Formats: sequence, structure tokens, C-alpha cells
Amino acid sequence: MSAAAGLFAKRPSWNGHEGPRPRLVIAPGVVSLEAPDMAKRERALERDQRRRQVDAEILGAWLHATGSFPADAEPTREITGWSRRSRSRMIRRLAELDWTPILSAACLPCMITLTYPGDWLTVAPDGETSKKHITAFYKRYERAWGVEFVGPWKFEFQHRGAPHYHL
Repeated sequence: MSAAAGLFAKRPSWNGHEGPRPRLVIAPGVVSLEAPDMAKRERALERDQRRRQVDAEILGAWLHATGSFPADAEPTREITGWSRRSRSRMIRRLAELDWTPILSAACLPCMITLTYPGDWLTVAPDGETSKKHITAFYKRYERAWGVEFVGPWKFEFQHRGAPHYHL
């Protein structure tokens, strides 16, 4: 891959000009042409930083006035499905990965599916508990096989609402 990328001239550093700036991306499974607008991205980052400063000032004023932090806000939206754009980003990311560590290992690559039982709410009442379970799985895998688990994973909810992992 680095040999193929070396055939192309390195583009000059961004000088702050407006408009899209084409670039060629070469990864193990992807060759694509992109045209990000760096000035637009920079302005968005500045707006986000200002918004975070205002949020911190409001929170500080609340703490000063009441002596405690406000209760956590309820989520304003709920994820109900997997969008076409999310699927596309995942496929691209998987194509960009260097799979050498997985394919060169002494064992064969495999797929693991972790599913919660029928009374899953008693086992995993919230997302934090589910994340602790996947962390425990990684530790147990390493203890059992003597190697760290290597590979991508995807988290989703089943139709019944139970958390579900694909590794």
C-alpha cells in the first residue's frame, strides 16, 4: 500500500483558502477521491467550541445559584434504525482497515454473536451495564486464549429491544 501511495506527489499544506480541496485516499480496500472544504470544517469547529463555552458558563451560573448541578436532560431523540449513511460509513471503515493482524494470527478469523436472554432487562438494565459485559468478555477471551481479541464489532438492538453484539 505504501508503495502505491508513494507514486503520487504529496500535496502542499492547507493555506487557509476557501472551497473544497481534492485529495486521493488510498487504503487497503479503498481508493477514493474526496473534496473536503477545510475552511468550512474549521468554522464548524469554532462554532462548536463557542457553544461548549456558553454551555459551561450556563452550567457554572446554575451551580452558583442553586449549589448543585441540574438533573440530566432527557434524550431529545431516539435511534430507531440503522441508516443507509451509517451502513455506508461502516463498510468504508471496514475496507480501510489493515486486516494483517487478524489474518496473520495463528488462529482462523471468526464471527461471534453475543445475545442476551429472554429476561435481558434483569441482566442488562442499561447501556453502561452492557458495555461492562463486553469489556468482561474481552478480558475473559484474553485469559482463555492467551491473546487479545482483535477485530471490529457492531452493537445493535433486536426487535424485542435487547442489546446485541456482532464481533
